Amino acid sequence: MMTNLVLILFLVAALKVGEGHDDVEFPNLFQYAQCQWKNIDPEKDVPLEVVEFAADTLIADFESADAVRLVKIMSAQSMNMKGKVYDLELLFEVTDCPSSSCYDDIYNSTVCAAKNMHRRYVKIFHQPWTYTLVADNHNGISGGWNRMDPADVPQDVITALEQQMTDHFNNTDHAMRLAQITKASQHVVAGTNYELSVVFHVKQCPWSTSHEDIKDEAICPMTRSIQCDVMINKDRQMNFEITFHC
Repeated sequence: MMTNLVLILFLVAALKVGEGHDDVEFPNLFQYAQCQWKNIDPEKDVPLEVVEFAADTLIADFESADAVRLVKIMSAQSMNMKGKVYDLELLFEVTDCPSSSCYDDIYNSTVCAAKNMHRRYVKIFHQPWTYTLVADNHNGISGGWNRMDPADVPQDVITALEQQMTDHFNNTDHAMRLAQITKASQHVVAGTNYELSVVFHVKQCPWSTSHEDIKDEAICPMTRSIQCDVMINKDRQMNFEITFHC
C-alpha cells in the first residue's frame, strides 16, 4: 500500500514539474558564446525524446497533404548549458500516402512509397529534469550563422556564383561548371552572407564552348572535380562580392 502511495505521489509530482513549459523560450545562444559545439554520434548520442520532438516539429512545418516520415539524422552537434542544445540535420521523405495515414503505414516503404527527399535543420533545447523540450526550427539567432538546405540557396546567388566562377577560373585551359552545392549557411546582417561548399567539374572543352554544351557530358566530358568553399556577400542593392577558397 505504501509503495503504491509513493508511486502515485511521484507521478503527480512529475506531472506538475512537466507543466507550464509552453511559454519557455529557446535560450539566447549569444549568452553562451564561450561554449563549444561538440560533434556527436547522431544514432547514439541524441535522446529518443529529442529525436521524436524534432521530427514532430519539422513534419508539422511541411504543411503537406502527403505523409512525411523521418529517414535519418544526418549530423548532430550538442552544447552544454543549463540543459543541452542539440543542433540537428535531418532527412525526411514525402510519401505518396495521405497525411492521415496510420503511423505504421507511413514508415512502411512498401505501403507508402517515397516521392522526394528534403533536408531540414533544427535546434532543440532539452532540460530533462524539468521535462522541457523547446525547438528553434527557424534557427532564429539574429546576427548568427545558420545552416540551410543547399536546395534553398536563391537562384540569383547561384547565377552570381556561376558568373564569378567564369571570371575566377578563366585563366585555366578548360571550362568549368558548377556541379553541386554540398553545404550551405547564411548570415543575415545588412544584406545576406552565404557560406557554401561547392563542387566544380573541369570539362574537356575550352571556355569558348557554349553554356549548354559545357553542361552536356556527351559533348564536353568531365576530367576532374574541384571542391571549394565560397563566401558570398549580397547587399541590399543586390550587389555580390564573392571569394573562392579552393
